[in-house]
Amino acid sequence: MIAIQNHEYYTDDTNQYLLIHKCGNSSVRSAFQYPGDTPHPEPGKVRWTVIRDPIDRFISGYIYDLDNLGFFKNPYNVEERVENHIRDADVFNVYEYVSGFQRGTGRISHTIPQSTYIMNQPIDFYIDIKDLSLFLETHVGSTPVVNESTVSKENKKIVTNVLKRHDQRLYDIHQMDYYYFGQIEQSGRIWKWQNGKIF
Repeated sequence: MIAIQNHEYYTDDTNQYLLIHKCGNSSVRSAFQYPGDTPHPEPGKVRWTVIRDPIDRFISGYIYDLDNLGFFKNPYNVEERVENHIRDADVFNVYEYVSGFQRGTGRISHTIPQSTYIMNQPIDFYIDIKDLSLFLETHVGSTPVVNESTVSKENKKIVTNVLKRHDQRLYDIHQMDYYYFGQIEQSGRIWKWQNGKIF
């Protein structure tokens, strides 16, 4: 079963930003200082969001979730423990609904595919996370916020290497994301610097 997410559109007078976790949302919210959010798209406003390579995002989100669980407080046998966690926690079962309550408490999975956020949403522009710095500079003259991770580079590398042993499984669970991204690319809704300011 695929769960459509409980959407968060950060909104001001001219535009709405659809939040997708692990896609630069701290940088976006810091740059634009939106006064509030709503679950609904609003007519007459430019609607946009930031997207990211699905597997890169999964790896980043999984490391983030492990850190939230306190996983790295134990520095021993990280590789073996990651393999055990992947098996025992069924981490590739990623299609999960996030309720408003979970969002409010921060207790969500950061590996839920992006397609569940953007499905059936009237987004006008998608920003590739690789272009987020240029997009923010163009629109508000700011640069992305860099969140300092408490996870060491060594542990990030270990987790990444373990996950990449399951590369076919990672690709399989993100086929819908890759399909959606191909459709978005063909539609011409990926923001490029030539678009300039869109709101």
